[in-house]
Amino acid sequence: LHNVLMCLDGSQGWTAQQACQVVAYEFASQYRARLIGLYVRPPPPPLVPIVYPPEVALGASMAMAAMESNVRQALEYEAHDKDRGEEWSAGFLEGARRAGLEASCHSVRGDLVEKIVEHAHAADLVLLPDAHEPGVPAWPLGRLVRSLARPVLLASQCTVPIRRIAVAYDGSIGADRALQTAVDIAINWPRPRPDVILIAVSDAPGARADLLAPAEQYLRGYELDYRVRIASGRPSSAICDTADEEAASLLCMGAYNHSSLREALLGSTTDEVVEQRHQPLLLCH
Repeated sequence: LHNVLMCLDGSQGWTAQQACQVVAYEFASQYRARLIGLYVRPPPPPLVPIVYPPEVALGASMAMAAMESNVRQALEYEAHDKDRGEEWSAGFLEGARRAGLEASCHSVRGDLVEKIVEHAHAADLVLLPDAHEPGVPAWPLGRLVRSLARPVLLASQCTVPIRRIAVAYDGSIGADRALQTAVDIAINWPRPRPDVILIAVSDAPGARADLLAPAEQYLRGYELDYRVRIASGRPSSAICDTADEEAASLLCMGAYNHSSLREALLGSTTDEVVEQRHQPLLLCH
């Protein structure tokens, strides 16, 4: 990792933001990476004309007052949003300075996913604060992960240092990338290196030999300690339960391996894991 991008949109709240920053600083320290903060300001709300029923006579002065009120509200929203962006950015940069890290911050306006994708071209890892609480707006993960050629880490629940990494492995391209990222984290982390737990979900006998042989060979090549768990049942529940049983510090998996239509009809394992997990989650597509 040379550059780590962290989104500072503030939608997840101050606690999630602070927790994610700790993880960002830790990753940047271990990899001697540069931090990039990104605050995406949404477009201002449109000026909606006030429509009165025909029986109400509206004089020119009243119409002008209504228009001025709309403009004033839009300006107040703009000022508040700008102040909040400056507050988040200043806190991020100050924390990086105290940690002795190189960091920069950008405040931009536009669509959240488009701006993250645009700035992620210069990054090797994208960190998202994630409160993982009811009532908190969810990240548009489907759009983000499919649009990014970078691992995405929902980091707010992460505790450092990382002791054990669980990898959900099914032989897909996304799972291979998740395994590669997990191994990269493990070999770059200070000793003792994290253990790796390979999780496969299958009810078929001989699943270990058929499915996990390439992954095990890859792990042995890096001389990492690992264990294999073959779980059965609904994939999302099996993955999350096994990660809990193994006390994993981080869960890695491939994401959104099927078409959007199939996921809409049958459900998405990725979305279910996002909801059920108790660990920080690294997604690769």
